[in-house]
Amino acid sequence: VLARMEARFRRCARMGFDAVEPDNIDLHINDTGLPVGKEEVITYVRQLSRAAHRLGLQIAQKNAGDLTGALMPLTDFAMAENCLSDGWCPLLAPHTQAGQVILAAEYTYPSRKICAEAGQQGLSLIFKRRSLTRWRALCP
Repeated sequence: VLARMEARFRRCARMGFDAVEPDNIDLHINDTGLPVGKEEVITYVRQLSRAAHRLGLQIAQKNAGDLTGALMPLTDFAMAENCLSDGWCPLLAPHTQAGQVILAAEYTYPSRKICAEAGQQGLSLIFKRRSLTRWRALCP
């Protein structure tokens, strides 16, 4: 898996990307069919981080809020899906406290309440549809 991810990172670097966001790093809480623990996830992200940084790419912590303490030193920013709706954004607070950005996507209709919560928590928020079409909305 790591070799395939490194190949993807090399392609991203060649294409001029600034960063990568490896998805599904919350393997320890999702049913993968294999027993994957927190330490294995942290080791995997450490390897991904080294690979990305060697290529001059930044790397995101994608979701996995319960691992922020271990992952934040390895990553350059955070990305969160539905953390406001699901109530787990505060787990990412160490990123903002360290001056790192948190990019958040909510798969719901825009609302002033959600925008206000995002602002209070220092999130850069967009609204998307689960189909991930081109449609998006921003907070006013």
